[in-house]
Amino acid sequence: MAGIFAVVLTFNRRDLLKSCLDAIRIQTVAVSHILVIDNGGSDNSTSMLQSDYPDVDVCRLAENTGAAGGFNLATRLAVASGADHIWLMDDDVIPEPQALEQLLAARDELHEQGFAPPFVLSLARAPNGMLTNVPDIDRTRNALDYANWPLQLGRGLAPVRRATFVSILIPKRVFDDHGYPLGSMFIWGEDSEFTLRVTREQPGYLVARSEVTHVRAQPGMLDIRREPPGPRLAWFRFLERNTIYWMLTHQSRRAAMRHARGRLYHALRLTARGKVGKATILCRGIVAGFFFRPDEARFSRSFDQTGIEFLSDDLRSRLTVATGAGPAPHSAEHPPEHPPAIMAEPSNVLQIGR
Repeated sequence: MAGIFAVVLTFNRRDLLKSCLDAIRIQTVAVSHILVIDNGGSDNSTSMLQSDYPDVDVCRLAENTGAAGGFNLATRLAVASGADHIWLMDDDVIPEPQALEQLLAARDELHEQGFAPPFVLSLARAPNGMLTNVPDIDRTRNALDYANWPLQLGRGLAPVRRATFVSILIPKRVFDDHGYPLGSMFIWGEDSEFTLRVTREQPGYLVARSEVTHVRAQPGMLDIRREPPGPRLAWFRFLERNTIYWMLTHQSRRAAMRHARGRLYHALRLTARGKVGKATILCRGIVAGFFFRPDEARFSRSFDQTGIEFLSDDLRSRLTVATGAGPAPHSAEHPPEHPPAIMAEPSNVLQIGR
């Protein structure tokens, strides 16, 4: 469909990426473009895409910028190259064949009723069929002072506020009005902050009849107490920092303080069990959250090619036409001699699973 870009963020998960792309290709409503952001991976996903998926637009970053950096660039790049709507997901999301059609149908139904939601969202299930990535219901009350969220249940729709980037359809106007995901959040929480930011005036909607399977790196809610040793463990500092930040920004200081107290209690429990390293990660993240100030440039509507190692030819051409800029300097035949760094976060991260 004209102007709808399916945008997929990937990092070192070629097999999952193939499953995701194959599912997008067989949608009952075709997208106009598929854009894959290879977030500095080392498994030759870009080469695989060029050989096996020549119709897919590819952008490869020089370094892994985390999910937040990847989604920031992905959305700016899609808008700059002509997207009217962005269907956003990670590489571990496998949409059912009618997932996009049902999102669009729900959008049209809501428009007919006078609503212009900032996004519509698929219902996500784990591979075992259990619900996952469940968004927060909108608690707005009607004129009779009753909760208003059941209003659209007969249509299989529920109003939501905080959500994840797991098969979410966002119109371009939302980025024009509210900016982009905050790349400086690095990982975990950029989707919560963005969806809370864009639903201040009206909610988005969960569409029950649009279903996807989310093959998460670790099943269940993120919880440092259950996290096994590995590279993801240090990222919980970002989770705590980012959660405190979006609570301060979009809820209240009281909510942030209540959350911080609960997390400090968990840190004490971890310390008592000899898990001093995990307790330290929690405490560092909590303190950082009260001082974290994201780079305001991340709200920018402009697009530049800083940190991009490769752009496929069709994508580069559309960007040139849309932005009036000269051709991107990078291609498969002429890679950059010294790829520029993107951000000051660690570059040795191994996975962006959510």
